[in-house]
Amino acid sequence: MRTGLVVLNYNDAERTIKLVRRAAEMHVLDAICVTDNASTDDSVPAIRQAFSGVEQVFLLESPSNGGYAAGNNLGLRYLAEEQNCDILLIANPDVIFTKESIDEICHAFERYPEYGALGPVMRNADGTISSRPYLQIPGAWQGIGLCFYTYNRIYERLHPYVLRDDGNGIMEVDALQGSFWAVRRDTLIKAGYLDEGTFLFYEEMSFAMRIREKCPEYREGLLVNSFYLHNHSATIRSVLSQMQTYRIYMQSKVYFETTYHGMRGVQKALLRAAIAISTLEKRVLLYGTNQKADS
Repeated sequence: MRTGLVVLNYNDAERTIKLVRRAAEMHVLDAICVTDNASTDDSVPAIRQAFSGVEQVFLLESPSNGGYAAGNNLGLRYLAEEQNCDILLIANPDVIFTKESIDEICHAFERYPEYGALGPVMRNADGTISSRPYLQIPGAWQGIGLCFYTYNRIYERLHPYVLRDDGNGIMEVDALQGSFWAVRRDTLIKAGYLDEGTFLFYEEMSFAMRIREKCPEYREGLLVNSFYLHNHSATIRSVLSQMQTYRIYMQSKVYFETTYHGMRGVQKALLRAAIAISTLEKRVLLYGTNQKADS
């Protein structure tokens, strides 16, 4: 099977170049596509110079920054349709993965055709396993409650993230974390690629819901014995404030709930009210945190 990797860059050329160099030196990828999401710095010339003459690395420039889904789709379509890649991987610039992880993903796809998307377990930068190594997709009413900090804590106690082996080292999950994962070309095309109605959040859940709807013969699986490191949201934090990020998150939440859970009428009004209250709650929590830091 031909394998390809997409790395989405936005004003983060240094990390992107390091990641792509490491990936190219593994000699397991047939093509690596760097998609620049309309960076406002000198990312494009820096990346172009870094990989001049490297045949397996391709640079695509997006005319505008449409977010995670739109930027990655540009690279995914190129790898699927122009490079004929069978397995397509997506990696954020702030991750570290090994050749063994890619080998394990490809071998699992070969052995278990029922899986349309696979990914390793996410570790934090200090090596500990992430508290959310995969994603759960709550129902619509739960989604409203999860706007609030207190309900979040209660929900997580009732629905803890537990790693288990469903057989052959794979755990079936609702959705994979989007920082490093892989998808079959067939699954990607049937699902209609990533949903570009999102910007920075809910892309993974949206894609999982598309798989359920458009190609239910496929499942998403977590390789419980394979790992990668993620410096969480390093790129996001470098360009967005916490409140800006929170607002974008909630905008994506409204899109997801109305598109995939069919929220309408009273339910949608309750969601918007919950978001308004939780935004105020977020400001208070951040203020308290900053006050403690200053003291």
